[in-house]
Amino acid sequence: MEGEMTMNTDFGTNILSNETMRERLSKESYRKYQDVLCGKAMLDKTLAQEVAMAAKDWAMEKGATHYSKWFQPLTGVAAEKQTSFLTVSDDGTTSYELPESTLMSGEDADASSFPNGGLREIFEARGKIKWDYTFPMFIKEDSNGKVLCIPTLLSSIKGESLDKRTPLLNSCKALSDQLLRLLRLFGDTSTQKINMMDGIEQEYFLVKKEYVDARDDLLMCERTLVGQKLIKSVEKHYMSLIEEDVGRYMKAVEQALWKLGVPVSVKHNEAAINQHELVIKYEKVELAANHDFMVREILQREAKKMGYVCFLSEKPFHGMNGSGKHNNWSLFTDTGENLFSYGNTPAKNARFLAIITAVLSGVDQYAELIRATVATASNDVRLSAGEEAPSKIVSIHLGEELTGVIDEFINGNSIKLGESLLALSGISMSDRNRTSPFAFIGNRFEFRMVGASDSICVCNTVLNTILAEQFHNMADKLEHAEDFYLSLNSLLKEMLKQHHRIIFNGNSYSAEWDEEAKARRLPKAETAPEAFEAFVKPEAVQLFLKYNIYSEAEISSRYQIKIDKYIKRVNAEILVFLDMINNQIIPSYLRYADFLANSIQRKKKLGKVGIQTEERLLQTVSSGIDQLSSQALTLETALEKAASFLSVKEKANYYAGTLRPLMDSVRSKADSLEGIIAKEYLPFPTYFEMLHE
Repeated sequence: MEGEMTMNTDFGTNILSNETMRERLSKESYRKYQDVLCGKAMLDKTLAQEVAMAAKDWAMEKGATHYSKWFQPLTGVAAEKQTSFLTVSDDGTTSYELPESTLMSGEDADASSFPNGGLREIFEARGKIKWDYTFPMFIKEDSNGKVLCIPTLLSSIKGESLDKRTPLLNSCKALSDQLLRLLRLFGDTSTQKINMMDGIEQEYFLVKKEYVDARDDLLMCERTLVGQKLIKSVEKHYMSLIEEDVGRYMKAVEQALWKLGVPVSVKHNEAAINQHELVIKYEKVELAANHDFMVREILQREAKKMGYVCFLSEKPFHGMNGSGKHNNWSLFTDTGENLFSYGNTPAKNARFLAIITAVLSGVDQYAELIRATVATASNDVRLSAGEEAPSKIVSIHLGEELTGVIDEFINGNSIKLGESLLALSGISMSDRNRTSPFAFIGNRFEFRMVGASDSICVCNTVLNTILAEQFHNMADKLEHAEDFYLSLNSLLKEMLKQHHRIIFNGNSYSAEWDEEAKARRLPKAETAPEAFEAFVKPEAVQLFLKYNIYSEAEISSRYQIKIDKYIKRVNAEILVFLDMINNQIIPSYLRYADFLANSIQRKKKLGKVGIQTEERLLQTVSSGIDQLSSQALTLETALEKAASFLSVKEKANYYAGTLRPLMDSVRSKADSLEGIIAKEYLPFPTYFEMLHE
């Protein structure tokens, strides 16, 4: 079609690329600019002026009228403030400017309304914004027009991080530094940097806006709090042909992302009805983390244009598959070699086994911390629900072949590192255990616990940091070894014996696994508040401090923010739920009971007319309404007690351990009643209407 965007001509057209800057800067300025991007030099005022001028000219040529400092506060969604390029002098002369101060380090910003967890006083509104060189400037197109977005990092006036990106960047450096030490012992002198690579699989639901507008729970909580579940039909939807309306939506999303340089590679229908998935190609985690924010924003924005609402919440519909964000994570050298590939020489096999051992050791040692990275009120509803969501117990699936090699290495004498080729015939790229929270897939690990609405920043920050610690400890023990491979052999055997318990290739959904995990003494945090405690345990605090990931104040602030968000989220859900029960469901069902009672009276006047069905139904409905009302009152009374808790930790545990189970019990009664109420008396759209009609 004429004028239609194509991937080969429009991919990346809205990002300020190195090629564009090479064309617009002098040769010397471009060299200095590259040094700044690589961290080899600081940005000075003269260069900032040239870069700002080039960026402004490029953006205005493409139709941009404003610029914004784009960042990711601890809210979990991207933020910005748009400013016009237009300036007007005293004599009325107009010009268009992008001040170089916008790019200089430490520009003041208003951070008064962003979560800070105590990192600043209430009266302190100022924050600091710094240009983030690790991600290119880009143009965002929406109903406001075109805006030049300058990626930035947010901190308090005292220098503490107030965003999710700064710790991620710190963790990338820590991992690279420590893994390089280990690679040098294997004789690798060419690699200068390790790149953390990430591929996102983003799941989401599409629901027509007219249905969402008719339900307070979807409007205000982004998940249904009541509703009788559907009969499953996974086999009819998963990988089925994409319907025309949904296809147009997916195409619009894809095209918007392509222009921003987001390498969308796969789109398909997911397991649940109206559930879909979008997959991003592997790229450096510094890019993937920002692309993750863009993907979520554009999925929701394009849905609105087409009369849909895109739900990224983890469990919008009870009894159906929830939505996750599979975090495919691997390590590459700057020469392009994947360190999770087992290689074809004894030396590369040994290196592969060392790196896999580090992963096993790190994940086992810090399993509670990994669980904490994905803990939210919304994700609690998804995890361990049984509908293709991973268990809350962190374990690693390696596959039988690799596990067998490890067992032979530990228990036998046939494998000599540096001399033996490992008996790996070729691990299948698709050999995935769908029930595993952390699965090895031939050349990467797929971490499946992340919720669909969450950022990948925190989980990757923690994964990078625990691996940095493992590589640091391994390098310390091996750097002065007289016989490197002999010492490596002993070290890996010791580590694998100690942490072998983390390997589980079976069904993580099964009740038997819960019992076996207890026997292995693997931790299981049932609720988010229980999981949050891992952030502030001494071993986690020391880990973060050691590698300059978070300060003690930053750790404490994030713990406080997580607790506070959990309480507010669950409290809001209960209030909306009670309002729906008391002001919509019970009144509607009482009207149905009146209809039945009147029908019985009319039939009695007619004489010999059967009324047994109506009487039986009226009895069931009336007693059900009484039970529902009584249970709702119990929940309401229990909710009032929450205000008496002075400790936020105790309050959060009360919401998780008492109020949520009470709410689930009330919901169960409401859902069972829905199934016997005539359709015209139901107060809002049912699952069947929303997902089938």
